[in-house]
Amino acid sequence: LERAHEHLARARANGRTRAHAAIITTYPAWYERPDSLSPDPRPPLMCARAAGAGAFGADGMLRLRARTLASCPAEPVPALFWAAGFAFSSAEVIRAAPYAAQVLPGLFFGEEACMGARLWTSGFDFYCPTHSVVYHL
Repeated sequence: LERAHEHLARARANGRTRAHAAIITTYPAWYERPDSLSPDPRPPLMCARAAGAGAFGADGMLRLRARTLASCPAEPVPALFWAAGFAFSSAEVIRAAPYAAQVLPGLFFGEEACMGARLWTSGFDFYCPTHSVVYHL
C-alpha cells in the first residue's frame, strides 16, 4: 500500500478511461484495531441497496451499498455511483463540482447521490479500483 497512489494514478490514466474525467471510487474495505487489515484484496463495487423502490429509505433517499467483486480486475471497472468513503481523482473535480456543504448543510443520507449526480453531469465517470487500497473501521 505504500505506493497505492501511484497504482491509482496509472489506473486512472490508462487508455480505457478519460483520465481527466475519471474518478476511482468505492467504500473502503474493513479494518480492525490495532493493525488488522482485511486480507481480501478484492475491491467493493458501489451499487444500490436493492432494485426499484427497495433502493430508497423511508425518508426517500437512495441507499447505497458495496458488493465485493468475484476477483480483482485487471483494469478499473466502470461504476454507477460515487462514494464518499474513497474518491481518487484530479483536482479538476473540485473546480468543476465543488462540495455542496454550503448548499446542503448537515446532509448525510443523500450526500453520495447528490455529489454523484453533480459530478456525472459535469462530465466525470466513476470506476471501481482494481483492488482495495483504503480501509475503514
